[in-house]
Amino acid sequence: MFSVEMLKIKDEINKKLEGYTLEVGVLADIPAKFARKEQKPFHGGVANKKGKDSPVPLRAVLEKLDAIYNILLGPWAKRDNMEVALTVREMIADMNKTSADKQRFLNAAQAVVRKPILRGEYGDNSPQTQAVKGFNRLLINTGTLFENLETRLAKKNV
Repeated sequence: MFSVEMLKIKDEINKKLEGYTLEVGVLADIPAKFARKEQKPFHGGVANKKGKDSPVPLRAVLEKLDAIYNILLGPWAKRDNMEVALTVREMIADMNKTSADKQRFLNAAQAVVRKPILRGEYGDNSPQTQAVKGFNRLLINTGTLFENLETRLAKKNV
């Protein structure tokens, strides 16, 4: 049940967001990378070192993976996603002027998409893929996709 205060906060959030869109994904035109057989430490695990540029754009790789795993919108719909709660907290802090740092909001929104990948929430690689990569971290090979998952707050064209 919503109280009058909750409705005021909801209206305030809606007004704040009306003029903006939050863009999440690969926001720059860059190529995917081929993997080398050498490994490197990467965010609490390993990844393969980057090789030459692939002819495939990274956005195309993300589009294909998102169609399978719903990595861009799926995390936002989870009720127990701590990163979504943090993002909302940062937005409210900004509205209340207790934080003037927009980057904190963008970092929190970026974490909504990145953290489930690091936690392995999408499952495991197939045994064949594990053998090729040399490790089992679904959605991470060279780290290029992960590193380029970004957020941007853009004004709507009205």
